Amino acid sequence: MILVFLCIFIVFGAGGTLFWRLRKNRVRNNDVVARIDTVQPIVQSHTDALLSPWTNGKCKTLSGACGKGTMTATRSCIRDGTGEGKRCSNTALTQQKDCYVQCPRPKDVVDWGHSNDYPGLPIGSPLKGWYDISGQGQPNDYCRWVGEKGKMFWACQSEKDPYVKTDPSHISFSGGPANRSIPYHPTLVNKMCPTQRLYLSASDPDLQKSIANGLFARCGSRCVYDHRNPKNGWWFDGMKWTRIENMITHPCGTKFKDEMTKAVKKYEKIYDVKNAWVAV
Repeated sequence: MILVFLCIFIVFGAGGTLFWRLRKNRVRNNDVVARIDTVQPIVQSHTDALLSPWTNGKCKTLSGACGKGTMTATRSCIRDGTGEGKRCSNTALTQQKDCYVQCPRPKDVVDWGHSNDYPGLPIGSPLKGWYDISGQGQPNDYCRWVGEKGKMFWACQSEKDPYVKTDPSHISFSGGPANRSIPYHPTLVNKMCPTQRLYLSASDPDLQKSIANGLFARCGSRCVYDHRNPKNGWWFDGMKWTRIENMITHPCGTKFKDEMTKAVKKYEKIYDVKNAWVAV
């Protein structure tokens, strides 16, 4: 009996020990698998380059001393990037920005001058109005005939002096190239008005430039206004272009007055000016 009990104890004891050992190994293996499954990939830290704020330079006007222009903004690299961060060498440190320099214009015209039909004015004298004698690139000087009959002279009021004597034969409605004007090219004209061949017959350089900048009310219009002063211009009579010195009294300015108004607005948009003319 005792022998039988010892055999049963040995069998069950060895089996239990083996069972617990196998179970422990299984739990350990499962724990290893679980830990392997939960391992996170190693993420490499990175730092982007540290840059200073943008610093603007001086506005460089496109023409003259004022008007629209460009300005170069710069910034410096304070700290270079590390790891997979952005490097200074891959980051823009300069950029171009649009800018504008306000053109000074007299606040109050002290003397509007003689009317354009005043007796004694030189034949072919220019019309009074806004011109550019200061070299700003914008028509901000008001010029007109002043003085008594027989002692009249052409004077322009600038920002600083209301009576600057100038030569009326050497005036510029806007010195230098226009801020937004574009050069003439037949391809551009064809693209702008593909069915109007009359614009390609223009030979005068100023007429061509006026056409290129759209100084007419609509495609096919025979009235084209001067890019230097839309109160002057050209008229196409069906055969050729004729220069018109005063579009105000021409049918382009009387019968088609709305066209002149549109041309003036286009001019002011090109030159960035408002109310560039006074009533004459």
